[in-house]
Amino acid sequence: MGVEHSARKSPQERAKVGVLFLAGESWWEAGVCGATEGPYVGFVEKLEADVRAIRVELEKRYQVVTSGLVHSGDAAIREAMRFNDAAVDAVIFCPISWTNDPPLVSFLQEAQKVPMVLWAYNPYPVPPDFWTLPVWLRAAGPVSVQQSSNILSRLGWNYDVVFGNEQEPATLEELDCYVRAAVVYRRLRGTRIAVLPAPCKVVVSTWVDDFFLLEKFGVELDYVSVDEFARLAASVDAKRVGDYANFLTRSFPVVDVSDEMLAGSCRQALALLELARQRGL
Repeated sequence: MGVEHSARKSPQERAKVGVLFLAGESWWEAGVCGATEGPYVGFVEKLEADVRAIRVELEKRYQVVTSGLVHSGDAAIREAMRFNDAAVDAVIFCPISWTNDPPLVSFLQEAQKVPMVLWAYNPYPVPPDFWTLPVWLRAAGPVSVQQSSNILSRLGWNYDVVFGNEQEPATLEELDCYVRAAVVYRRLRGTRIAVLPAPCKVVVSTWVDDFFLLEKFGVELDYVSVDEFARLAASVDAKRVGDYANFLTRSFPVVDVSDEMLAGSCRQALALLELARQRGL
């Protein structure tokens, strides 16, 4: 359901994700990716075909920022800069084969920290009967996911892991859930939330750690006393209260609610709107 919902959105409404496709520089240095004869002929073309298939599927759901398959530190840095410039909501890191660590470290040192999901890509929904070295190497992405998790943890990046390929609905749904959460996380930064009434200091269950919310999500709490809100409610224009009450009675069934109670509720609702306006909530 989540994937379908995301796919129906216009490009302007879709989440913006940076997709880092990384393969090991060692395979170019060893001649594996440039082989013109032997068992590795066509190997890099298979990796690039996997990358294209993933990109096509993701572009149905998100605004995708990626240059495709990279394998060097310089290319990884350029990718990080592109993601920064695009202000992506999340990064999908897909080590499409076994990777080297230095390009990933270069990327992480350059990229702005946003939520990241590691995609342990499986190109073989049905395991091959015989695993030749090229077949095994093409499926070695999950090895790099485990290898990279240590680097991400050491550099303080938050991440999740999904397994599968672009043809599996469960994998796409899991990706979509994570990306949607990343969008919510990004939009929380700079948010001001009023707390009404202010917490009771003798009841610990109403206590909130302001600094945790500010550091973790960028959310600022604004405490409002009952007296302050009562004064704001009393200042609401009586005509606005009457107009709102009339709108409600015309638009919805009102059962067993006195005019006085309805007016009081309308006054408080309008006071909340005014509080949000005054304090930039």
